[in-house]
Amino acid sequence: MRNKYYYLVASLPRLSFDGEDFLSRDKFMEECRRWLSAEDMKRLAGMDAENPGINDGVPDIARRWKAFDMETREILFGIRTKDSRAALKENLYFSKEKIEGRDPLSAEKAIAKARWDFVEGEEPEYMFDVNWLMLYYVKLQILERLAQFTKEKGKETFQKLCEVKNEQKNW
Repeated sequence: MRNKYYYLVASLPRLSFDGEDFLSRDKFMEECRRWLSAEDMKRLAGMDAENPGINDGVPDIARRWKAFDMETREILFGIRTKDSRAALKENLYFSKEKIEGRDPLSAEKAIAKARWDFVEGEEPEYMFDVNWLMLYYVKLQILERLAQFTKEKGKETFQKLCEVKNEQKNW
């Protein structure tokens, strides 16, 4: 039987996709270290939302998450490279229509929302165990990524890209 972490799960703040207040990944991991076994902590730490690779011995939920994420990345690749076969693929949470014709920020939010919806769809199966905590950790990673998209950072990145382009023209 899997370890149950009733108190830890109950003590975590509820996350919402549009929420701006959430624990940092570091704070979350710090709190988990107080409650989780070493083995469960290792499982949790391996749940990296940005790394689609699947290692041997990963829990089933990690395998399903990574398979879903890889499928979503393949759809995006198809859309961006105009590969009609890949672009026409879709899954329950994501399709070409979700980002077609949108500005880059809205498209990123739509992709993040598809990932979020997948995680929320999996949560009820794992209430109070390490798998639920792994899903919570993915949600934190999604929120942290979205929080990076600010007008100021976007403008700064745009300016840097324009400077590089202008410098290249002068050569």
